[in-house]
Amino acid sequence: MNNSKLYIDHKTDGTVQINIVDLGIAFKRRGNAWTVFCPSFKVLGFSKKSKKDALKDFEQNLTVFFGIHLDENSLYGILESLSWNRRSGNGIEAVNKESIGPGLVPQDFELAIAA
Repeated sequence: MNNSKLYIDHKTDGTVQINIVDLGIAFKRRGNAWTVFCPSFKVLGFSKKSKKDALKDFEQNLTVFFGIHLDENSLYGILESLSWNRRSGNGIEAVNKESIGPGLVPQDFELAIAA
């Protein structure tokens, strides 16, 4: 089982680059509807069109999650409450050892949050 890794880089132009490696997500289909859920951030995506659209909705919601917590200066507190362990280095690195379990598929995400 891999650990999920989160890299946060505050750019000089005010944007924040977020890279997430091996994030565990679950896909579920019920009828024509697809749901994507991520226990590591308690974020989901939904679509009545396709699995791909549900993943796109999830990525948008994940961007909103980070944007809100960056704006409220609460990101590091919420990450800690969600079992992410902060490490230092260039930018910020965090690891979640519980993020990939049974039924979860590892996915990588790259997000850019505007200032």
